[in-house]
Amino acid sequence: MAGSLSITGIISGFDTDALVQAIMSQERQPLTRLESQKNTLKERSDAWRELNSRLYKLKDAAYNLQSFMAFRAQKVTVSDEKKMTATATAEALLSSYQFNIKSLAKAHSVASNLIDETTTLSGGTIRITINGESKEIEI
Repeated sequence: MAGSLSITGIISGFDTDALVQAIMSQERQPLTRLESQKNTLKERSDAWRELNSRLYKLKDAAYNLQSFMAFRAQKVTVSDEKKMTATATAEALLSSYQFNIKSLAKAHSVASNLIDETTTLSGGTIRITINGESKEIEI
């Protein structure tokens, strides 16, 4: 059989399909109302979440303004960068310094006779001379 045929209400005169649909609609109303409330609460929750996110961003921006770190970038100028360089952090106090460089460091070398690993050093005195000044160390 391809399909079914039903004739409702012939004997009683009632349209039972309409009656069943009305009862089902009445029974679905609490569920429909709860789904509507659920959607409303979800929209409110999303709105509060968005507001919370924006408030955190505002708090971070206010903290950065309060700390003045964004405004405290310091600049250092040096008249001759071959002789001296300098840097300053944001925490550096505003100030001015003047350095007078009397002389630049020069290359230095130390010379000594080669000592073999098997050579033993006996007691004695070692003399070290730097710029004409001598220091003696007793061994």
